[in-house]
Amino acid sequence: MKRNPIIFLLPILFSALLLPACQEEYRAELDNMEPLLVVNGLITDQPGTHTVTLSKTVKFQEDFIPEKVSGAMIRITGTDGSSVFLTEYEAGTYRTPDAFAGSIGESYTLHITTPEGEEYRSTPQEIIPPLSVDSVFGQLGQEVFYFNSHVSNNVYVSAIDGTNTFLKTSGGPEGAARYRFNTELYLQYIIIYPQGMAAETYDYCWVKRPILDQVGTDIGNPNSLPHSTDKVAFIIRNRNDFIYYGIGPQLYDMVRVLINKVYTLNEDSYLFHKAKNEQLGDEGRFFDPIASQIPGNIECLSDPSKKVLGLFEASSEHILTYKVMADFFNENVNIEMIDNLDQIPRSGCLYEEFPAHWIYQ
Repeated sequence: MKRNPIIFLLPILFSALLLPACQEEYRAELDNMEPLLVVNGLITDQPGTHTVTLSKTVKFQEDFIPEKVSGAMIRITGTDGSSVFLTEYEAGTYRTPDAFAGSIGESYTLHITTPEGEEYRSTPQEIIPPLSVDSVFGQLGQEVFYFNSHVSNNVYVSAIDGTNTFLKTSGGPEGAARYRFNTELYLQYIIIYPQGMAAETYDYCWVKRPILDQVGTDIGNPNSLPHSTDKVAFIIRNRNDFIYYGIGPQLYDMVRVLINKVYTLNEDSYLFHKAKNEQLGDEGRFFDPIASQIPGNIECLSDPSKKVLGLFEASSEHILTYKVMADFFNENVNIEMIDNLDQIPRSGCLYEEFPAHWIYQ
């Protein structure tokens, strides 16, 4: 008798399986919301120029070309009594004075007045002490890259040899530190100009590019342990495969350098970047987060009901620059710390002259 309900339900189950064949196209009615302000700002404890950008959201149906918010008045105040106004460098981009730096242990608040007179303010953001980078090490490995065929509409998969690099960190206020990182790859190459019977001449060139594509996150993995080890980059082995990083077909020599910027996160910053990574890494599942669920720290004072997107972040900053020397024949990787290359231009060439930062084999 217990089997009867199962037999009774079978026709219903078969009917449910046939439903997709009877689907009709559904066009959702989207709210015609006014554009929202988007704030993206960062200051650190390192002296230099720090940037805040303002833009407006775009509607779902429109091309993603955010409107820059120009003509705003922006200042940053600190619990140490400091107050600094930002200058608009280009439309929607505002910069602090060149020597501005936050102080560890102090909190900073961003104040914005738009050209329309609307006032916005961040919650105070404390700069917590920097973490300690205990070691940097590398391991040989492979990563999967996807590319479009030039002769068909197919997408192909290719396993590329390279080097994984890792940071081992400690020193957070509650065990392993919470942090995020940016990773850039520095490459250098030589352009040779043959001139008939005359002697060859040379351009000594370099380029820097962000390479977080194969890491899957830009935040460290916080846990209850006193140390945390996190993958921060994958460096492609063969120069012909650099096209996967959007780098042109120049003949790059074997110098492979990574520049890691490491930012210690307070509670607001950590929750924002954690939610951001979950949003970027979702797989379209039913309960995956949506962009509007990413918690920002900006409020509209003139209209508290108005939504604002984005983050004003205050962090301590630590920069590491190191040469990665991978020996695929003997299966080992050596790391050599070198001078900071963060401040050099992102790309350039010098004719018949080595740049001051040129790295020799």
